[in-house]
Amino acid sequence: MGERDRWLPRHARDDPEAAQAIETLHGGIPPWLRGHLDDWLRQSAPVDRFGFWEGRPHLRLQAAFGTTLPIHVSGLDAEQALDVIDYLLAEGGVDPTDCEELEQLLSEGRSAWRATPHGLQRRVEATLQRGVARVVGAPGRPGRYLEDAWQKAWGRRPDASGAYRAAVQAVEASYQPIVSPRNKRTTLGGLIRDIEGAPTKFRVRFQGDGPEENVHRLVAMLRLLWRSQWDRHGIVDEDVPLHVSLDEARDAVALSASLVHLAQDGGFIAAGA
Repeated sequence: MGERDRWLPRHARDDPEAAQAIETLHGGIPPWLRGHLDDWLRQSAPVDRFGFWEGRPHLRLQAAFGTTLPIHVSGLDAEQALDVIDYLLAEGGVDPTDCEELEQLLSEGRSAWRATPHGLQRRVEATLQRGVARVVGAPGRPGRYLEDAWQKAWGRRPDASGAYRAAVQAVEASYQPIVSPRNKRTTLGGLIRDIEGAPTKFRVRFQGDGPEENVHRLVAMLRLLWRSQWDRHGIVDEDVPLHVSLDEARDAVALSASLVHLAQDGGFIAAGA
């Protein structure tokens, strides 16, 4: 069932506030989901017939939770249970079918988390999700960088600077073969300089205000991504935060996905290509 045709109880169909309350995503584990997730853990994780963790994952979890006691599925609090699920997904120990089943549970239970083969990720607007998924699914390094950026931006343990860095790397890997094919070590700043130095050598598929002006507009997008990563170098000014914010990193990932799509889908090419 898609987002548009999600069932609502009759009392909420004509009451926007009631509908919004039902559709609200839950960041923890709401009561109606807990039993289902415990059952999923018992089915998909290395536990004995009594529900206690076994083997190496058990040791990893004991270290993570700071305990020497046996860990039981039902003894986990909500945050620990989500951490365990994230660990199992990220370590690759979950069968794809079990991952799909988990995602169905989380989606129908209105969880703010979605299950992926790389771990739990924040549930985001569907259009953005599909756009990034299209780029991530393409072969090559750009998709892998963007996948890493997405996990760092919306994963269980966000890393804003790491997400922004991977978003920039995705763009660099996409544009280097087009702009500077002989310079394998070029950076985003170098790509911008090379395009600005010879804008007539490139074409943007948008018609806009003319070929050269359209290239300059694309450069403006690249520069926005480049100049906004102000934590890529050491900064002496004590008034400047040490790291980009998580919101800035997520914006960078979204912008990077659009730029990578243009490069991969022929929206930006070398003239004469």
